[in-house]
Amino acid sequence: MAVGLREHGMTLAKIAEAVGVSPQTVMRASQDVTFPDGKVEGADGKFRPAHYTPRELEEEADETDEDDERGWRTWMSVVLKTIV
Repeated sequence: MAVGLREHGMTLAKIAEAVGVSPQTVMRASQDVTFPDGKVEGADGKFRPAHYTPRELEEEADETDEDDERGWRTWMSVVLKTIV
């Protein structure tokens, strides 16, 4: 029963409450469930994707970048002006 409800997008907490078991028990029983439409119902009643696609990490800027060097020189000139 819990597996069928999970397949239709019901949350673990709602299934646990309806069946009378803990959410962990529902999670263990339905760990291999796939969602046919790819969506699950949230606590607010709205449907959201069951799984989100991970974002790509941006590459870090090269430390020898010309803009970084220019920024460093500008910062140093400000510091030196305040000292003198």
